[in-house]
Amino acid sequence: MFYFFIAFQTPYTGDDWTWGTQRGMNRLENNFADYNGRYLSNMIEILATRFAWLRYLVMSIFATALVYVIGSVTGQANRMLYWLLAFLFMLLLPTDIYAQTFGWTAGFVNYVPSMVLLILYIMMIKNIFSEQPPTYQKWQVYAAVPLGLSTQLIVEHVTLFSLFVAGMVMLYTFMVHKRFYLVHLVYLLSSVIGAVIMFSNSAYWNILSGQDKHAYREINNGTDAGFLSKAYDVFSGDMYRYLFIDNPSIHLFIGAMVVILIVGVVAKSGFVNFFWKPIVLLTVVGFLLYVLAFQHMLGNAYLGALTNDTEAIISAFYFIAITLSVIVFVKDQHIRNRLLLYLFGIVLLSAPFAYVTPYGPRAALASYIFMVLFGLELFAYNKTLHAWRAKPLRSVLIGLVTAAVVMYANIFSVIGHANQERLDYLHGQVAANKAQIYLPDLPFSSFMWFSSPPDEHFNTMFKRFNGVPENVEIRFIPYTEWKRRQ
Repeated sequence: MFYFFIAFQTPYTGDDWTWGTQRGMNRLENNFADYNGRYLSNMIEILATRFAWLRYLVMSIFATALVYVIGSVTGQANRMLYWLLAFLFMLLLPTDIYAQTFGWTAGFVNYVPSMVLLILYIMMIKNIFSEQPPTYQKWQVYAAVPLGLSTQLIVEHVTLFSLFVAGMVMLYTFMVHKRFYLVHLVYLLSSVIGAVIMFSNSAYWNILSGQDKHAYREINNGTDAGFLSKAYDVFSGDMYRYLFIDNPSIHLFIGAMVVILIVGVVAKSGFVNFFWKPIVLLTVVGFLLYVLAFQHMLGNAYLGALTNDTEAIISAFYFIAITLSVIVFVKDQHIRNRLLLYLFGIVLLSAPFAYVTPYGPRAALASYIFMVLFGLELFAYNKTLHAWRAKPLRSVLIGLVTAAVVMYANIFSVIGHANQERLDYLHGQVAANKAQIYLPDLPFSSFMWFSSPPDEHFNTMFKRFNGVPENVEIRFIPYTEWKRRQ
C-alpha cells in the first residue's frame, strides 16, 4: 500500500517523456538497435509510460518484492525483524540514489527489478552454504530458465554479476559438496544465453569501437596503466562518495555490527588480539567518526585537490578492514562465505563503471543493496552469538519505519498535488491558445530525476508527451514564484 501510494504520487520525469512518445515506439520497431540490450526493461518502460495503472503496479510490486527478498534471504527465524530492517534501509536510501531509481520510472524498471531477480536466485541457492548437501524440487529447475534469462535482459552490470554468481555457485558446490546440480547448470546456461542476447546488440560494439552515437557512453581503450588510472579516477571521483561517504545510515549499522563482532571474539592468537583487532577497530570507528562528524566540521575541500583522494583512501581502508574482520573473526565458515559473497557483490557490481561511463547514483543502488544484505547477515550472526531478543528490537524498528513512512507520504503528497496542479494548468493554458506558458518546478525535486526539463531536448519531449503544440514556449520557474503569479 505504501509503495503503491508513492508510485501514484511520483510523476513521469526525464527519459519517461521520451519513452512515452513516438521515439520510444521507434526504438521498439528498430529492436533497440544501437541503443542497448535491455530488452525486458525497455519494453516495460514503453508500457509503463502509456498505461499509468501498470506503472503503479510495476513500481509497487517490485519495490515491495525488493524489501521481501532482502529480508527473506537472511532471516531464518523472526523474519519480520529482517523485513523491517530491509524496509528501513530502503527508506534511508540516499536521496541522490533514490531520485534516479525509485523517483524515476525509467531508472526504476532497470535498477530495481534486476536486483529482485538476482536476489531471488541467491535465495534459491543459499542452501549451498551449509554442511548438508543442498536439495531442490523439480519446479525450481524449470523456474531457473525464465529467472536466468530475464535477469540478463535488464541492466548490464547486473547481467555480468549474475554470470559471476552462476559460475561461482557451480564451482563452490563442486568443491564443497563434490557434485553439480541440475538447477545450477540450468541457471548458468540460461544466464549465458541471456547475456549473449543482451550483448549482441550493436550498441555495445559501437561503445567498444568508440563509434557510439550517444556521446555520454564510452570505454577506456588505454594501456593497462591507463585502465588502473581510469579505475582510480572513477573511484576517487564520485564512486567512493555514493558507496561510502554519502551512506551514513547503512555504514553506521555495518560498523556497529563489525565492532560488536570483534569485541565479542577472543582469538587464540595474541597477534590477532593485540594487533589486528585494534587496527580494524580503529579503522572502522575512525571512518564512522569521519562520516558522521569530522567531514562536516572540516567543510568541503578542506585539503584542496587532495580531499577526494584522502576520502577515497579512507573509504578503501574501511572496506578492507570490514573484509578482514569477516575473514578473521567470523568462525562459522558457511556464514563467512555468505558474507564474502555480499562483499564481492559490493565491489563487482560497481567495477564495470570504472571503465564504462556514465557512472551515477543509480549505478550505486545494486552495491547499496548488497551492503544491506551484508549488514543483515552480520546482524543475524551477532544475534545468534549474543542471544538478542527479537521483540524489543522489532518494536524499535516499527517506530523508526513508521516515522520514515509518514515522512515519505508527506513529501510525495506535496509532490503529487503540485504535479497535478502543474498539468491541469498546462492543459488549461494550451486550451486557451497561449503562446508562452510558465510552469513551476516541483517541490522536493531532489527526490526525482529531472522533474522539470533541464534542456531543450527534454523540454521538447515534455511537450510531446503532454500533447503541447511544438510552437508553444514553455518556461519553468520556481514553485513559490509560480504561486505568486497566480
